[in-house]
Amino acid sequence: GPRRWAELAWGVQDWILKRCQGPPQILVVERMQVYARDGSSKAEDLLDLQAVAGAVVGVASKWTPLEEILTPLPLEWKGQVPRDVTANRELSRQEIREAVARGDVVLPASKKEQGDVGAALGLIRWRLSS
Repeated sequence: GPRRWAELAWGVQDWILKRCQGPPQILVVERMQVYARDGSSKAEDLLDLQAVAGAVVGVASKWTPLEEILTPLPLEWKGQVPRDVTANRELSRQEIREAVARGDVVLPASKKEQGDVGAALGLIRWRLSS
């Protein structure tokens, strides 16, 4: 519920601020989209995740100098390409492999979480190219 969403948002803020040299200037958060083929339990999970994303945006709105908050739908940033394909493309890019080798990007052990990192990198690339 709301208390947990807020706790997670504050946790995201702590994580970001520990890794950045000051607050970020741009925040990109994917808006969740429920498709007709998704079951009701997946839709409920996505709505909970969207509530956390909204709480993160609320917390981030206090950062200065936050210049921009973008909240694209999946179709806007990755088109019809499946999420796992997008994530794998990002993780296989030469500059990402080099950043992992240097320790600038740390990939989690879980393949699912690696996919989350790849999707986040795809969102970053989308923002930089728009």
